[in-house]
Amino acid sequence: MQDMTVLYLAALLFMALHLLVSGTVLRRIITDIIGEKAYLAVFSLASVGAIIWLVMSYNAAVTSAENEIYWQAPAGLLH
Repeated sequence: MQDMTVLYLAALLFMALHLLVSGTVLRRIITDIIGEKAYLAVFSLASVGAIIWLVMSYNAAVTSAENEIYWQAPAGLLH
């Protein structure tokens, strides 16, 4: 799979966790089944896992050989 595709999937997972689960009826259903504390633990672990995957896939996409540099700042603008 290409590096950018993995980055898109990681971002999609992170957004889906927060948009489709955290503030919806699905959260209430899950908390009724497993309890509030268990839900918070699972949701926190899933969020941290998604962030780690997002960071790792970003680093892979940036350092990929497929990543072409289209423009670079002149030396005088670099700090």
